[in-house]
Amino acid sequence: SHCCMTNLRRYYLRLLLFSVLLAAAALFFARIADEWLISDAYLFFAPFFLGSGMLSAYVQQKSLSGRARGFANAFVGLTMTRFFFYLMIMVGYSLLFRADASRFIIWFMVFYLCYTSFEVFSLFRTIRKRD
Repeated sequence: SHCCMTNLRRYYLRLLLFSVLLAAAALFFARIADEWLISDAYLFFAPFFLGSGMLSAYVQQKSLSGRARGFANAFVGLTMTRFFFYLMIMVGYSLLFRADASRFIIWFMVFYLCYTSFEVFSLFRTIRKRD
């Protein structure tokens, strides 16, 4: 159990560093790009996905009771649940703030793809270390 918590802390640290770099890139882009490209909510994306990623990693860690089948089911279930939650956020925001909807969805999807890539890369890295 100690090993798993150490791995989780290590993952949290990498996720935090990734989030800081992504937030810095978003800030830089927001400073140099035309105003019409910037979502009003862009500052919230890195903290939102950082929190979501930490919560997901924690839930995955708890479901990882040594059984690969249990992990696979939990991973797919968590991924689908998170995706539908994200979809609800995008639709809800778009209905509430129509003027910012297209920019919000584009920014959200860019962050979603970045964090999903980070997660997949981290998962493959973990699997490779176990072999």
